[in-house]
Amino acid sequence: MKNSQCLVTLCYNDFNTIKDYMIKRLKQYCYKHKYDFICLDAINNTEAYPFSKLQCFNLLSQYSNFLFIDMDIYISNIDLMLNTNINNTLSFMAKHIEYVRSCIFGCNNSLGYYDILNTNSIKCETLNYKNDYDEEAYLTDVTIQHNIKRNIIVPYNKCYETDIKTLFMLPNNIELYDILYFDGYNYHHMLQYIPQILNDINNNVSINKINQKICQLLMVKK
Repeated sequence: MKNSQCLVTLCYNDFNTIKDYMIKRLKQYCYKHKYDFICLDAINNTEAYPFSKLQCFNLLSQYSNFLFIDMDIYISNIDLMLNTNINNTLSFMAKHIEYVRSCIFGCNNSLGYYDILNTNSIKCETLNYKNDYDEEAYLTDVTIQHNIKRNIIVPYNKCYETDIKTLFMLPNNIELYDILYFDGYNYHHMLQYIPQILNDINNNVSINKINQKICQLLMVKK
């Protein structure tokens, strides 16, 4: 440990296909903003891999704060300060404040949340993961039960999140977004193409052509 704060990600299942590419970008962000970088492994003996994200609360015994970022999130703007709101609150990225999202979240160790949220009390290896009760629903329940103040960590209009409704399309003004979130790609065997998509963006390939390619790849994989 050389810094007072850490950036954490989790690698499991198909995310290994993009691990090297995405970690390289996260490390660039860490170097610029003085974070230690930590890549967690999924907890053994469980199918509830997303619950493994909650191991990061244990890091509050070593760091002043942590910031967790999913492996399928690409930080487009390396100058972006993601931890702005990790001050007097447990901060999440959220579409609306009532339901927390675990794709990006952070916590400060001075807030007294450690005993509530660390994985020793969560015992996430024994939780029964279901579609209607995942780690995000769990965190929502815990924060409401303990009256923990929550805040949106990143203005959502600066994050572009793909989903099945848009067939993972990218907007024509993609350069305006600070974060690209490839949500759902792992469910459609598309993760392996993320580096290719990002390289096309960096090489100024037109978004229309990139989207045509994404459509073709989706049709092949169906």
